[in-house]
Amino acid sequence: MDEDKSFLKAHMDAHKLMQDLIAKGIDPMAVAGIFQAIATQMYRAMLNDTEFASLMATVIDSGLDMKPEREINKVYH
Repeated sequence: MDEDKSFLKAHMDAHKLMQDLIAKGIDPMAVAGIFQAIATQMYRAMLNDTEFASLMATVIDSGLDMKPEREINKVYH
């Protein structure tokens, strides 16, 4: 349960940072790119080549299946 609370707190902190950056005038696409790049770098450092390739394929496939959303508050995990 504590792990769930920690995850939720981290998610809320990251979401607040995203909102703050956008409120400061940073282009939302740039903010999204920054978060995506950080995630990709972290996965690359922690996974082996096969795991990383599989994860990236899953991300691409699931992204193609998503319907466009205009709400930035949606969580997709």
